[in-house]
Amino acid sequence: MRRREFHRQAGGLAIGTMGAIGTAVRSAGSGALGSLGLLAAPALRAQRVEPVELQDYVRLERPVAVRLPAGQKLELIEFFWYGCPHCNAMEPVLAPWVQRLPPDVRFRLVPVGFTRNHVAGQRLFYALQAAGLVERLHARVYEHLHETEGRLDSEWQMRNFVARHGGDVERFAAALRAPELTQSVQQANSLVDAFGVDGVPTFGVHGRFTTSPEQTGGRERCLQVVEWLLERSREAA
Repeated sequence: MRRREFHRQAGGLAIGTMGAIGTAVRSAGSGALGSLGLLAAPALRAQRVEPVELQDYVRLERPVAVRLPAGQKLELIEFFWYGCPHCNAMEPVLAPWVQRLPPDVRFRLVPVGFTRNHVAGQRLFYALQAAGLVERLHARVYEHLHETEGRLDSEWQMRNFVARHGGDVERFAAALRAPELTQSVQQANSLVDAFGVDGVPTFGVHGRFTTSPEQTGGRERCLQVVEWLLERSREAA
């Protein structure tokens, strides 16, 4: 969804307004990017065409600084919004793909907050992260918002959701009220601005490029372009 569409919508964490959670920082999988082999389907590999700048991806005029822990060389960010139907559709394709990323690629999710109405989604994400619940509840949030048409606007609704799925409610509630959560939201907003994100899902590759399914024409093609951009970033590192 594009930023202008968010501004036309009102409400909070409900179907059509919010819906997807993911790991804030995740490094997983094995293998190498050299063969562009993360998407294993032969038909997809056979159809690959080298990405074209401005058509399939955008090179940032001002690269964003990347700080990585020891042992990791590249960073990949997915900018997302819980209620976005395109983020919801992306998740089943993205999740297994992420598990096959090389261990030196850090993958993290950054929730966008294009309008004041959507800050609840950012707060939910970072509270789940702080409480160690993202991995367990990632798919459940999608299901709750997009399949059962539930809501996650208020602290009460969020607490009930966490309790229903066996999470530590008190730890979650404490994280939701912690001052560090506000700082996390502010940092997310700064990253959104630095990458020039104007819609979701959007992928930021090592502080240098952005791409999206809308730009590339499809979810699988988008991940192919991400792989190619990671290769280019690795060569330049």
